[in-house]
Amino acid sequence: MIYNQNKVALTPPMGWNSWNCYGAAVTQEKIKIQADAIVKNGLKEHGFVYINIDDGWQGIRAGKYNAIQGNSRFPDMRSLCNYVHSLGLKIGIYSTPWRKSYGGNTGGYGHELEDARQWAEWGVDFLKYDWRMWAPWEPNEKYIKKMRNALNVVGRKIVFSLSNSAPISKVKIWSKYANMWRTTGDITDTWKSISKIGFSQNKWAKFAGPGYWNDPDMMVVGYVGWGEHQHPSRLNQNEQLTHMTLWCILAAPLLLGCNLVKIDDFLHSILTNNEVLSINQDPLGIQGYRARKERDEEIWVKPLKNKNKAVAFFNKGESSAMVKVSWDDIGVPGNARVRDVWHREDMGLMSNGLSVLVNPHGTRMFIVG
Repeated sequence: MIYNQNKVALTPPMGWNSWNCYGAAVTQEKIKIQADAIVKNGLKEHGFVYINIDDGWQGIRAGKYNAIQGNSRFPDMRSLCNYVHSLGLKIGIYSTPWRKSYGGNTGGYGHELEDARQWAEWGVDFLKYDWRMWAPWEPNEKYIKKMRNALNVVGRKIVFSLSNSAPISKVKIWSKYANMWRTTGDITDTWKSISKIGFSQNKWAKFAGPGYWNDPDMMVVGYVGWGEHQHPSRLNQNEQLTHMTLWCILAAPLLLGCNLVKIDDFLHSILTNNEVLSINQDPLGIQGYRARKERDEEIWVKPLKNKNKAVAFFNKGESSAMVKVSWDDIGVPGNARVRDVWHREDMGLMSNGLSVLVNPHGTRMFIVG
């Protein structure tokens, strides 16, 4: 990993991305509204600090660097970056190594250094770099390397995120240059989507660590929409808890995609549970792994820096089920103290293992040690 020397994203990035909320209908004013909301809702104080602009901001090439400038909906990118920073937040931007983005907007092909210089001057902190699927598909290392090298020389620490949905066979390329990389196609706000994506991440575990994260895509809790019209997530409360638990046990980036103005009490309680968030943000940086699977029941374990283990119980079935694990299954010797992190309750000293009732499509998560 000799090219990635920027020492950023030592824990999974946390924040918000515009795509699952606004899609291509994003504007400068909408970004400000969401930045204000992440502060007003108190999410900033719990680590959600990135406000990332997705596809839809790009205009023509111009300026002293001949770099991509904001379009008519983003008339002053420098002032927008300054505004987000004034709130104590960080700001991200979107581009692609191809000539056009998914939305048909100006791409970065052949202009990596010019664009990186412009982003650094504006004060950008995060880059989502997105592939165009119709382009020659064999992932080309030289384009990633060119952007990595450009980011390295502009004098600003910028998280480099690859949104390439690329095969696992190429992950050694991604981890050489980037801080995080997409492991899947696009997520949607359905149980089928989040469970298929989340429970398929076990094979990626060995590639994660401080500064290098597997990205199973942005979160789809709360009000989402991909455009002008938004709706409450089609995930019920059990499924939203599972979504959050799974992304935390996976040490995945926590990038919300919802309208932050419309966060209800239930979602706020999920997003501000520091005991759960600390599992995601554990500095050891180990991605959780599947320890046991039986029918619709799964046990996932994430070793933590303090020698404890986070243990998540999942029930993918359609009715409530008793889910159990023995300490032998997860490498815990003898007796162990158990804390329920969602309910924030100590359960005392337990021998042999743990058995709990889990709701359909639901979860329970504990610290064991």
